[in-house]
Amino acid sequence: RTIPADESGRYADISGSVEVDRSGWLLLRAWNDGPSRDVFDRWPYATTNPVFIQVGRNGPRSSADAEYFLQWIERVREATLASADYNSEEEKKAVLRNIDAAHAAFEKCRQ
Repeated sequence: RTIPADESGRYADISGSVEVDRSGWLLLRAWNDGPSRDVFDRWPYATTNPVFIQVGRNGPRSSADAEYFLQWIERVREATLASADYNSEEEKKAVLRNIDAAHAAFEKCRQ
């Protein structure tokens, strides 16, 4: 659902509940439809981490979602490998280890 900001466009107070009938995940995203001089970013955007929900004994599973994120993770890996913007080779290796861990987790979800 969409929750409008206050009159100034800078604040929104959000509370409520969401009905769920199966396991999955939720998150909250906030964005602006265009640039804002108050934020040093062309497209202001923020998101929370996912909140995983388990209904009954069935954990969240979606092979289609897992496949999407596996493809996304591979694009992140390619960008990491191509980037020279790391402070050290060890820093880059640490990022690649995190990418490998994420890939393994989503591969497990896909199965």
